[in-house]
Amino acid sequence: MTESSPAPPPTTSSACGPGLFIWSRSRERIRPAIWRPPTSLSDPQHCGFDPRSLLCRPGQSGRCLSPAQVERAHLSYGPRRTARGLALYPGNAWGVPPIASLPGVRLDEPMLLRMIPAAERRWTPATFDPDRDVAPLEARFGTMLGALNPDLRPFAARGGRLIVYHGWTDPLLSPWNSIAYWEAVNARMGVHNVQGFYRLFMVPGMDHCRGGAGPGRFDALEAVMAWREHGRAPERLIASGNLAAGGVRSRPLCPYPRVARWSGTGSTDDAASFQCVMPRR
Repeated sequence: MTESSPAPPPTTSSACGPGLFIWSRSRERIRPAIWRPPTSLSDPQHCGFDPRSLLCRPGQSGRCLSPAQVERAHLSYGPRRTARGLALYPGNAWGVPPIASLPGVRLDEPMLLRMIPAAERRWTPATFDPDRDVAPLEARFGTMLGALNPDLRPFAARGGRLIVYHGWTDPLLSPWNSIAYWEAVNARMGVHNVQGFYRLFMVPGMDHCRGGAGPGRFDALEAVMAWREHGRAPERLIASGNLAAGGVRSRPLCPYPRVARWSGTGSTDDAASFQCVMPRR
C-alpha cells in the first residue's frame, strides 16, 4: 500500500473550480476554455462550484469565461429544467467534459434524431420545443426507449434485490439520471421501503462502467448475491485502483446519499481510513 500525505483529497468547493474542464461550443468546433489536469472529485454534487466565478472581468481575457461560455457551462452540466419546469436529460457532473468534446466522438446530428424515425418527426432541431414535443415522444416511444417507471413493488415483492452503480465521471450517460431515478423510486415507494431492496452507489472518478482517475474495481455481483441469499445488505463496497506512481488505492463506495469521508487518521489510500457519512451541504 502506498502511503499518501495526511490530508485527504479535497472535496470542497475550492477543489471543484480549478479541477474542472469547462468547454464551450463555437461555430467551428468544441474548444477548451480552461484547461487543468483532470481531478477525481469525491462528491461533485455538493462541491458548490458556479461557473460564474470564472466570468472575465472588464479587460480580462484568456483564463476566464465569457458570458456566453458561462451560459454554455450551465447548460452542459448538471440537472436542468425548461422555463415551464420540465426536467430535461441532465448534463455531466463537474470534472468531465461534455460528450461532444470527447476525442474520437462525432455527432453529425443530435442523438434524438438517431433514435426517432424520420417519419415520426414533426420538428427539426431548430424548432424542437421540449415543453411541446417531449410528451408526444414519450407517449409514442417511452416503453421502448425508456425505463422510467418508479413503481418497483412487484420486483420487491418477489424478493428482488437491486444494486445500481454509476461513475461520477461517466461522459456518455449522465450520473444525475441514476440519482433522479433513485429519488423517484423513493418518492413513489417510501425511503424506508426502498432501502430494504434497492441501493445506489456513486463511484467517484469512474468513467462509463470502468476506467477513470478514481478506484473503479469492485464486486457488486458478490454484494447483491450476499444480500439476496444471506440477507446481508451492502453498507459499503470496497473499490480499488492502481496509482500512477505505483501501489494501489482503495476507497469505500457508500449507499447514496452517503459519501466517503476521511476519518482524520491513516492513509488516504486505504479504505479503512474512511467512513460513510451524510454529505456536508
